[in-house]
Amino acid sequence: MRILFYGGDIRGWGFAQDFYDYVMKDMEAKQIHSKGQEVDLEYLQETFLRDYDLIWCEGETAHVAVLWRYLLRTKTLHKLRLRSIFAKSTDAKIISRFHYHDPESYLKDFTWKGVQALCLSDVIACVSEYWKSIIKKHLFFVPNFEIVHNGVDCQKYHPNKAIREDKTIFYLAITYPRKRLHLLIQALKHLPQWTLIVGGPSKAYNPEVMEKVNYEGIPVRGAANYWQWCHQLAEQYKDRVVWTGFLPLGEKIKMYQRTTVFCLPSVMENWGVVTLEAMACGTPAVCCRVGGIPEFVPDNQLVNVNATPRELAEKIKWVAENDKKLGLSELNRQVALKFDWSQIKREVEHVFSKFNIG
Repeated sequence: MRILFYGGDIRGWGFAQDFYDYVMKDMEAKQIHSKGQEVDLEYLQETFLRDYDLIWCEGETAHVAVLWRYLLRTKTLHKLRLRSIFAKSTDAKIISRFHYHDPESYLKDFTWKGVQALCLSDVIACVSEYWKSIIKKHLFFVPNFEIVHNGVDCQKYHPNKAIREDKTIFYLAITYPRKRLHLLIQALKHLPQWTLIVGGPSKAYNPEVMEKVNYEGIPVRGAANYWQWCHQLAEQYKDRVVWTGFLPLGEKIKMYQRTTVFCLPSVMENWGVVTLEAMACGTPAVCCRVGGIPEFVPDNQLVNVNATPRELAEKIKWVAENDKKLGLSELNRQVALKFDWSQIKREVEHVFSKFNIG
């Protein structure tokens, strides 16, 4: 089977790139790195000049891929006999995998582009049951839906009890307002003697991008302003807040392994790869009961989305105090093993077999 994989990061990181490296590369798929919503000449050249059985698109790349497939199938192109001469991949199956953090916002942000990608794909692969359920509610038709999760390498991400520290919290994200780092900083008031380690870029990753949703209690909208505001909030706890900046892979894994609890109090997460990575390292995760998070984080480690800083702090303390008693570290590790990349590969093979691909 000849596969074209459209997506992933040329810098070699991100969940789409991991998906290629761990799953599609073994299937000898050719990769074209994503350039967002821009027309990709390399992609057009491949679909014109080479014959593929399957085109797998990640995220926003689906907008370009399915539109081109639609154009290739038009009657005008067929009458001119250009389709058979140039467009070699016209009959290729297109699978679009979506992992946008909020499906409702996705449809609002991308409007006709998003609906078009959903309509024209042969198979829609969602990274969570949550994404699938919300999209089905908003569509007047029922396309072919499948679940293909984002995974984790459980050999790289593994526990190391020898370096585990008490009363430490790890937060890791490209910090936008929806990640709600401020809530975790405010929770330190109720966590005396605890240390918060904030991982991620030393400044907002993309400061010109503005979050389009105002969240209660956040006086700023821009990512850059939000980052600055979080630093201001942390001033009173400056001896207990550590800003690491970007962490290379090895350092990131060590940070997961050494901390007591991982916490990501986002107001919305479609899946949450960093949470899964922490759990693979045997570090219990505390998150909000939103999106796809409840599909893999144990219920007794979740708080309601409207939790106060005090309630978040109480949950963190409860998890730390009951870790050994309830075996939370091992439980989290066992959950993560269910989403090892070897298991995700089986999910992909299931999609191929169900739709007679390959």
